[in-house]
Amino acid sequence: MRLKTFTAETARQAMDLVRAELGDEAIIVDTRDGGPGHPVRVIAAVEEDRAEGLEDPAAGFETDPVWPAEDTADTLRQALTWHGVPPRLAARLQEAAPAGQTDPVAALAGGLEALFSFQPLAEGGRAPVLLVGPPGSGKTTVAAKLAARAVMDRRPVTVISTDGRRAGANAQLAALVGLLGLELRTAETADDLRALLRSRPEAAETVVDTAAVNPFSGTEAEDLARLLAAARDTGETLPVLVLAAGWDAMEAAEAATAFAHAGARRLLVTRMDMARRLGGVLAAADAARLPFCDVGISPGIADGLGAVNPLSLARLLLPGAPEGIHHRAPVRPAETVEVPS
Repeated sequence: MRLKTFTAETARQAMDLVRAELGDEAIIVDTRDGGPGHPVRVIAAVEEDRAEGLEDPAAGFETDPVWPAEDTADTLRQALTWHGVPPRLAARLQEAAPAGQTDPVAALAGGLEALFSFQPLAEGGRAPVLLVGPPGSGKTTVAAKLAARAVMDRRPVTVISTDGRRAGANAQLAALVGLLGLELRTAETADDLRALLRSRPEAAETVVDTAAVNPFSGTEAEDLARLLAAARDTGETLPVLVLAAGWDAMEAAEAATAFAHAGARRLLVTRMDMARRLGGVLAAADAARLPFCDVGISPGIADGLGAVNPLSLARLLLPGAPEGIHHRAPVRPAETVEVPS
């Protein structure tokens, strides 16, 4: 493991330096804010074999389609078709777009705002966040990202895993949160989870990484519903469906609906930086009536989640807009110093 210290005027500038130097997989180990007029110091870690010679794997490849700018309605129609948005949903989006709007991004944002809800996860929220989802959705990584976000903002956080099915799942999450100075708690049963939630510090945020569930298995869906019910016995909770972008629209819609029936209340989409066609994302939220919250915009633990709103989602659906959730403000260079491991 390689450690480096970065200093900058703000935490965001320091994080940009971390990503530029060590890549998106860097893990934040410690952060120090000296207060007004003093620099922010961030210590980050990266595996040795990834610390040198990092390159952009997408360099040289054309990844963004180009949409015609002459006709807004035609642009939206082509874009929604290209993304694989189900025809009925695409028609509703076009109908909901503001009449007379000549900017395709603004028109699409208006349609998205009319049809979908957007409720980002509150930083510092007291209701435990329970991450649920199918295999391969990235729940464990999201749990680590949420914990890192709390640690960077100096908020107390408790991380719990109920994932005893997948080999090495607890070890992976334990290693990630260990680098943040946290200890992973584990719950083998619904009763264990209920007890841990009741005994957690009142001031601490709580993130629960649950076992992956096949949404089309009645038995697994029932097990998840019982787990969520046990959590609700302790007070208000926030079950969040974690779903990777790139699913077929119909599959995504059916899966999201099954998780909503089990108790999921919001939708967090991962791998938005990898999937080119996002029709499944829209179909899932529409069919399950789930509000969008955050999205995964990079594989990095330290800064890999972003809140999503109608405009930023429209920019993802219509690449080429000048800004969006991928936009980062320029930062000034800062000194880097090797720290012995």
